[in-house]
Amino acid sequence: TKKADNKKQFLELLAEDNNAEEWLYMTHVNKAVAAGITLPEGHCYTFKQPPVLSGEYNLANLGIISLEKHYAFLASIHAQIKGVPDGSSLLLNPSE
Repeated sequence: TKKADNKKQFLELLAEDNNAEEWLYMTHVNKAVAAGITLPEGHCYTFKQPPVLSGEYNLANLGIISLEKHYAFLASIHAQIKGVPDGSSLLLNPSE
């Protein structure tokens, strides 16, 4: 969902209410930094198993990936599950 029309507006909105937590999961970022997990330039934190596929919101599930690969990976997942109703049980291993 588009949040702002430009960077300045985004940064202003980010400072409001609980937006930083809701949009950027700052609690998880702060935990990663406290654990010494730092990012090289051009990289971001990512979930090894995305929460949309039953991954957990914890440090054990946290990885580092290039921004390019992160967005390509998530775009692929979201394209594949488009139309699946929220709360549906997704089979992660079709051979089971």
